[in-house]
Amino acid sequence: MEKLIAWIVTFITAQAPPGLSTLVPESKESKEAALARYESIAKDIATIVTEEEPLFKGPLGRSKTVSIILSIMTHESMFRKDVDLGLGKWAKGDGGKSVCLMQLNIGDSKTWSWNTVKNRAAFDNDDKSEVVLGWDAKEILADRKKCIRAGYRVIKNSFSHTSHLPTLEWLRVYASGSPDKGSKESVVRMGLALKWFKEHKPDFVDADFLGPEPMPALQPIAPVYGSSWVGKSHLIRVIHWPE
Repeated sequence: MEKLIAWIVTFITAQAPPGLSTLVPESKESKEAALARYESIAKDIATIVTEEEPLFKGPLGRSKTVSIILSIMTHESMFRKDVDLGLGKWAKGDGGKSVCLMQLNIGDSKTWSWNTVKNRAAFDNDDKSEVVLGWDAKEILADRKKCIRAGYRVIKNSFSHTSHLPTLEWLRVYASGSPDKGSKESVVRMGLALKWFKEHKPDFVDADFLGPEPMPALQPIAPVYGSSWVGKSHLIRVIHWPE
C-alpha cells in the first residue's frame, strides 16, 4: 500500500506543488501542512480503490482507476485546502451546489443511496439490509472518503453510459449529467489521466497491495443522481485501458 500512496502523492504534488501562494485565504497552508494533507488524501483514495471494484481489467486496474480519480480532482478542485475542507465562499462550485475535492453536484440533496450487494444505486423495493443511505454535503465534507466513494460511483456510471464512445469521452456524464454533453470537460480529464499513467507507470501491480483475490461480479447501476438526463440503466463494464 505504501507504494500506491507514494505514487498518488507524486501525482498530487506535480499538479499542485505544496506551498504555492494563493489569493484564496482559506486555501493557504504551509508546504509541510500541504504535504501532510496530500498524504491523507492519498491514503483515503487508496482505501476506496481497494474496497471498490476497479474500472479496468488487468493487474493495474486499480492504479489506472486512481489516475481517473486524481485527474478529476485536479480539474475540479486542484486539491485546494478550502475545497477539501469546505472552508469559505470559494469552496463550493456551481453556485454552491458542488462540494468536496470531486465537486459532487448535490446541492441540498444527497448522493445516491447504494445497494452494496448488487453494487448499484438503491431501488425502492430493495432489501433494506442491502442498502446504505446517501450523504449530504455536510457529511461528505466531514469524511473525505465519502466524497471519493460517491465520486467513484459516478465515474463508474459515466463509463457505463459512454464506453461506446471514444475513450476521451467516457467522463461526459460525470462532467455534465448527460452522455450528449460535457465532451470538452471529459476530454481534458481523461486526457490527463491517460497521459500521466503512460509517463508514470507504477512499478507495482494491484496484487501487491490486495493479494490475488478474485474480483466480484459487476452489477447494473442506475442513471446519475440528480441528473436531468434519464436513460436506461447499463451494466458497468470492467474495460480495457487504452494502450
